[in-house]
Formats: sequence, structure tokens, C-alpha cells
Amino acid sequence: MTSLYDELARRLAASPGGSRGGGPRFDISVLLFNSREALHDLWSAAEQFIADGEEDSEIALRGAVEVLRPLYGDRSQRP
Repeated sequence: MTSLYDELARRLAASPGGSRGGGPRFDISVLLFNSREALHDLWSAAEQFIADGEEDSEIALRGAVEVLRPLYGDRSQRP
């Protein structure tokens, strides 16, 4: 599976040094910053699902995952 995150993480591992105004470290920080609300929603949904296992929690968890799928999902599976 090759997601956008996987690609950036691989680039960061190959070139871990920080550079001003660009590079993989900057790209990952932007990706995480732009996804901060979706990541929070995913955490909240997962925590709620673990706590009570209710159907509404599963729906919230699935929704949170779908929002993040463009970043963390397999890019080869996209239309």
C-alpha cells in the first residue's frame, strides 16, 4: 500500500534533515496540520467506540476513517 503519508514518510526517512521552506519534514507537518480536525475526530470516534461499542460510534468511526482515506489509504485503489 502506498498512501500519501507513506510516500512522505519514505522521503523523510531518506532525507531526515530539516530545510527551511520545503522538503519532506515540511510536507508532513502541513499534511498533519491540515488534517488536525479529522485526526481529532478519528481519535474521538475510536475512543467512543472502545468505550461503548454502540452502532452510532461505529458510524462515527467509519466516517472519520473515510475523511482521512485520501491521505492514509492506498493510492493505487483510487479511481
